[in-house]
Amino acid sequence: MNTTPNKTTVEDILANVNKFDRDMKWTYTVLGYLQYFTSTIQLAIGILVIFANIFLIIVFCKNPKLRTNTNKLILHYAIWHLICTTFASAFVHFMKIISFTNQIPMLVFYIVFEIDKLSLLLTYLFAMGLAVDWLFTIYNFKLQQRFNMVYKYLIFIIYLFSFVYFVVQFALLLTNFWFFRRIINEVLYFSILLFLIFINYLFYKNKSYEDNYKSYALSIANIIIFFWLPLKIYRYLLNYSHGYYILHSVFVLTAWIPEWFYYSTNIVIVIMLRKLDTQFGNAYSLTFKKREKNSKDFVENKLYEIADDDEEFEANEMQSQESIYI
Repeated sequence: MNTTPNKTTVEDILANVNKFDRDMKWTYTVLGYLQYFTSTIQLAIGILVIFANIFLIIVFCKNPKLRTNTNKLILHYAIWHLICTTFASAFVHFMKIISFTNQIPMLVFYIVFEIDKLSLLLTYLFAMGLAVDWLFTIYNFKLQQRFNMVYKYLIFIIYLFSFVYFVVQFALLLTNFWFFRRIINEVLYFSILLFLIFINYLFYKNKSYEDNYKSYALSIANIIIFFWLPLKIYRYLLNYSHGYYILHSVFVLTAWIPEWFYYSTNIVIVIMLRKLDTQFGNAYSLTFKKREKNSKDFVENKLYEIADDDEEFEANEMQSQESIYI
């Protein structure tokens, strides 16, 4: 039996793999220089997102007129999005700074990263909750009358589902079903995405219905879920393009685009709420106008102080000259 073709095939495969790895070194070199720019912008966006989350939380908590069911869902979303974007990374960096990483049990890291995954899931669920809010209040008000208890305790149901999710994740950890642990978030995300597509179909089917535009819940839900979609797609494209140098290089070098989409979600939400909600727009204007006024007052006071100092200096100079003359 001749085994030469098989041997040649294996050698060809190994040669192609080695060539791909050599070619990708140039791509990663370019990526290293590109990251100076993209990482800086991403850091700036991340800081803005943190401020956007804090701003949403403060505005919704302080303003009684904004405490609607829709805004309560956005408030809970903002809280968990803030945790999702800061908690795990802040914990890891803090442990590295104090050089205490090796002394911490793995269980602590597991809990931290499970909280991170749970917070991500909750952002998805509250986006779905916003779509449900639109479905109950705008599309068919009879649904709210029939399922009033479900709508009334929607936030509680979301947290109950999250608790069940956490228990299931812990059970899968004990049974070593790592595959299910990895895909469960993806399955939930794409299930919510399909549900949201169906809700959007209902919206456009009744586009002429004026009440459609009385709630921005569906618009916010679309931003939250669909801004995640490019990042999900890119991850799959990166995996499947491995081995094709040009295609894989393009995806590697442009991976920052979907990341910027995801990171800018809450900035877009703040901008949209400012336009769609009059009360939120007023709160936004008052906050930043007050800061602008305070900054102007501060500058004016400083200018007055400088002017007073100059006048005092000139008066002292004149007195000293007069004394010398005398």
